[in-house]
Amino acid sequence: MRRRGHPVFPFSLRSTRNRPSECSPWFAPPPDHEEAWYLHEHRLGLATAFRLARRAFYDPAVRSAARAAIRRFRPQVSYVLHYQNKLSPAVIEAAVLEGVPVILRLSDYHLSCARADHLRDDLPCDECLGRLPWPAVRHRCVKSSLAASLVRAGAMTAHRFTRVHRRVAAFVAPSRFMAQRLVASGLPAERVHHIPTFVQPPGPPDPPPPPPLGGRILYAGRLSPEKGLGVLLEAYARLGPFQGGLDLVGGGDPGERQRLEELARRLGSPGVRFHGPLDGEALAERFRCAAAVAVPSLCYENLPNAILEAMAWGRPVVTSRLGSLPEALDEGVEGILVPPGDAGVLAAALGTVLGTPGLARRMGEAGRRRVRERHSPERHLERLEALFEAALGRGV
Repeated sequence: MRRRGHPVFPFSLRSTRNRPSECSPWFAPPPDHEEAWYLHEHRLGLATAFRLARRAFYDPAVRSAARAAIRRFRPQVSYVLHYQNKLSPAVIEAAVLEGVPVILRLSDYHLSCARADHLRDDLPCDECLGRLPWPAVRHRCVKSSLAASLVRAGAMTAHRFTRVHRRVAAFVAPSRFMAQRLVASGLPAERVHHIPTFVQPPGPPDPPPPPPLGGRILYAGRLSPEKGLGVLLEAYARLGPFQGGLDLVGGGDPGERQRLEELARRLGSPGVRFHGPLDGEALAERFRCAAAVAVPSLCYENLPNAILEAMAWGRPVVTSRLGSLPEALDEGVEGILVPPGDAGVLAAALGTVLGTPGLARRMGEAGRRRVRERHSPERHLERLEALFEAALGRGV
């Protein structure tokens, strides 16, 4: 947006992980301390639990900080990317009180599911769709905790009764599947806009970098149960001569990584590497070394960046036939779709890609074309600018 001539003023929590910004003095205070971001990083205690619960419902401290920032920088539009559990809907109300229209981009399903992924017992679940989310308490959907589920369901109920999301001028859904889910959950269809995520392909437009022969399989994303990484490890163990290596890139709950490392040891598969979170050149190197990218999710997802980045690098994708994922590619063109949770079928699909270099190359080339045509930064920003103009009453 800045390269297109728009001043941009970020607003977030004060955190040691933030990049330097002139806006940092106006950021909201964290609920605990500036080094904590994920739940397991917070200090234990009733005081911290109360502050975290307040962030789930509504925090006046965030409203005050956001209003001060808006008065200082005077934005015309507020583009909210994420507020759940960190900023609370107070950031929406702050903008509305200052006369600034709010555009809310949804990266997950937190408006319709207490877990934010519509998953229960490793299976898709729509029990709370279009209704109050109290089944989530009965099933202890949030971290298998009665208390956490009660807080999240209570916050969602409070937000619906206070109608905070009715103050949002427009909602941005990166996938058509999510857009449909938002409407099914009760949002007006005319305020839900499908604007796919963008990605910038690396290097020259043509030719794409060829997938390395006998190369490695790459997973890039969060290490958490809903991502289906246990299934991926089991599938990799069945690849036999195609076990050229498996790179797992991403952070998450340390307990989940330990569980996956133990599973990898138990399966005895060679070449499995856990890299932790990577970005920049380190992540680019993993894509260069990959012969295929696996996205074996058990949940609906919402147009994962890993799929777009894989296609941008000219890498074939093997992913689940579930939720938003089939929108990301055409079966047999840019990759292969498989039933979620089926290690045998996943292994067969990965073996097909790894064992047929010509097919992998054609899929990679098709993926590069797809992201250039459908997911370019220019296409995304033009549609976003038109939405901002409409929110300001200037038409599209």
